[in-house]
Amino acid sequence: MLPRLRTAAVQFWHAWAVYGVLTIGYLAIYLSTVPRSSWPGWQSLTDTLDLSVVKSFGPALLGGPWNWDALGQPGGVGPRLFVATPLALIAAAWIVIALLLAYQCLRYRRAWWAVLVLAPYLLLSGYLVSSGRSEAFGVGPAALELRYLADLSGVVALCLGLATMPVIGAVRSIEPRDPAVLTVALPRRALVAGAVVFLVGSLVSSVSYARPWHDADKMPQQAYVDNARDALSKQRMVLADTTVPDNVLWSAAFPANLVSRLLSPLGDRFTTVTAGNDLKIIGPDGRPVAAAIPGEPRSEPGPEEGCGYAVSGRPRSIDIVPVINFSFWLSINYLSGSDGTATITAGETTVEVPVEQGLHTLLIQTTGAYDSVTIAPGAGVSLCVDHVNVGQLEPVSLS
Repeated sequence: MLPRLRTAAVQFWHAWAVYGVLTIGYLAIYLSTVPRSSWPGWQSLTDTLDLSVVKSFGPALLGGPWNWDALGQPGGVGPRLFVATPLALIAAAWIVIALLLAYQCLRYRRAWWAVLVLAPYLLLSGYLVSSGRSEAFGVGPAALELRYLADLSGVVALCLGLATMPVIGAVRSIEPRDPAVLTVALPRRALVAGAVVFLVGSLVSSVSYARPWHDADKMPQQAYVDNARDALSKQRMVLADTTVPDNVLWSAAFPANLVSRLLSPLGDRFTTVTAGNDLKIIGPDGRPVAAAIPGEPRSEPGPEEGCGYAVSGRPRSIDIVPVINFSFWLSINYLSGSDGTATITAGETTVEVPVEQGLHTLLIQTTGAYDSVTIAPGAGVSLCVDHVNVGQLEPVSLS
């Protein structure tokens, strides 16, 4: 084998040079960007390899896993299903794989060489799952999701071909053993029966995985989008650009879970903003509703009786309960005698916003830590500010 490796390295050095540059570049980026704290520990690595290789890959190779489980995440982020193959079927799958490999190796020389391609790739895939997902989301949810091993399908197909068919033009490929170690050939009926079992098992695995995606209770995304589309087709709206519920799109997908991103295919039926008066949000069911920040105000009652905090002519700062450095929404309840503008400063956010005559609620998305809000009225604008609050937008309760 060593002479073959030497010949391959010398004869195809151009390809190996390209592979080497790409691999070194990938490793450099990976090692420089992945925090060392997320590198898997030994226990996490072995647990991940046990679940991803032994419990997930083995049965999948034979058409499994045949059974799926939600891992206690009812309604969580849609129908996420995880491998849940019974232990007896896991053991049976690996016994069948071992027998088939042994059978092929006893009848053909070099049939086992395909394992030298598949095994390192499989173990490295398990390592990447452990370092990239297990440390962040737990071993079970990471190692039992077959999507993380999807790229193995091409490698498995290649290795099955290498182990069962000669490669035309290869220096050495599989060939019948002479003298034969095992002369018993599998009956044609056994091969047909095995193929039928594999196809039926694959069909069962695929259908049982896909069915929850057509269940309205487990797939609330469809109703959410349908309700939003119906409401926005009747009236064009200005909406606060908030995130959608986790059962529509997981918060880990941010910023893809913003309303402006998720509903962007609806085109110009709506506009999203991060500051405005009396804004609406898309509620949990997908229907637009009025928005507010719940809870007690962060500001004390204003000193001016009947007006709260009077803002006219020059900027005025209103002290509030301190806010940590995070992205929050700021609400200012005000009464204005005329239309105009005002400049609001809170933490790292400074924005000029329109004010409208009458009683309104100004909503602004802010960043940074702050313990006061400064309101600078525009020319001719006089405001009475009732109270100031900070938090996340929620639908206004009708109770």
